[in-house]
Amino acid sequence: MLAIIETGGNQFLVSPGDKIKIKKIKNKKDKIVEFDKVLLIFDGEELKIGQPYLPNKVIGEVIREIKEKIVVGKFKPKTRYHKKIGTKLYFDEVLIKEIV
Repeated sequence: MLAIIETGGNQFLVSPGDKIKIKKIKNKKDKIVEFDKVLLIFDGEELKIGQPYLPNKVIGEVIREIKEKIVVGKFKPKTRYHKKIGTKLYFDEVLIKEIV
């Protein structure tokens, strides 16, 4: 069974047992996450396409929270100009449990 879900402005192709890395979710309850924006479901025989969304849900569990650091550097030769800018991005790693 496959589904395409939308979360955080991105679309993901998921099936039960997959791990995905998504933008941090603010409203988590006991590390269980429900994705309401389901765009497509394929169960092996029948293909359902939403207009734009389907009434189905995809349930997942947050495994861990990830912090990634990004460093950007600017440099101009001969003028002794260099600048280093950094930021941290926060992600959640989600294990897809089931497609309801």
